[in-house]
Amino acid sequence: MSKLVSLALGGLVIAGALAAPAQSHAQVQFPGLPGQPVAITGCLYRSNFGNRCLLIRDINTGVSYQINSAVPLANPMLRRAITLTGLTAPIFDTCMAGPVLQNIRWRYAPRLCPPLAPAQ
Repeated sequence: MSKLVSLALGGLVIAGALAAPAQSHAQVQFPGLPGQPVAITGCLYRSNFGNRCLLIRDINTGVSYQINSAVPLANPMLRRAITLTGLTAPIFDTCMAGPVLQNIRWRYAPRLCPPLAPAQ
């Protein structure tokens, strides 16, 4: 009797998994909707992936965002925090280091950031 119950429950679990709506890779990796406005104050750093991706880590949440589309680009070597606003973009890029931002407006903040760690 217990074997029959186990088989029936196993079938329900499999059926439930098959009926669940599929999530795209983007939704799993980067929750939130494209075009979502963000306001961040954080420190800049370069990714360890080729050192060509400019990122900002929010000092309040610890979440990193890719900001290569900012014009002009901020200089992480100054060790100054920046405050920015932007929109999350519905794209992935080769940086693979967090949500990509677009329509970025930024300015330097009066706060200093810790020294940059060397890229690995």
